[in-house]
Amino acid sequence: MSLQRFGESEIKLNQHDAFSALRFFWLEPGLSPQQLTVEDRGFAQALLVEAIDRSYEMGFVEILFRSFYGKIPASFSSVRDMVKAFAKAAAKHWFKHATRKDLEDPQIYESVRRKIAVNFRSVWRIRIETGELTY
Repeated sequence: MSLQRFGESEIKLNQHDAFSALRFFWLEPGLSPQQLTVEDRGFAQALLVEAIDRSYEMGFVEILFRSFYGKIPASFSSVRDMVKAFAKAAAKHWFKHATRKDLEDPQIYESVRRKIAVNFRSVWRIRIETGELTY
């Protein structure tokens, strides 16, 4: 799983929103919102784009996931408004699977959130410990 990269002018998340996104994937991001760099904000944005797109990639099994495994996490309510605002501002071509209609009320499944969190935890730990963000 590789993440998209965004130029500074493409980054829609401010420091507070990027902090909220990072908290959504990991309980404590290890940095304050003020410490987040432009690159950190781009990384947080890439995580959100990936999570939204992967959730919609499930497509035809969405009903199964809603009723069993892929429930939207309880913690999603804390970032729902931010994700909605982000999705409205996001360039539609960033998404491979989410449609314009999907982005009106974006969803992120818990199974997708967990998978992305596991896949990119070491990237973020290295960033906190060394200051280098490499993904």
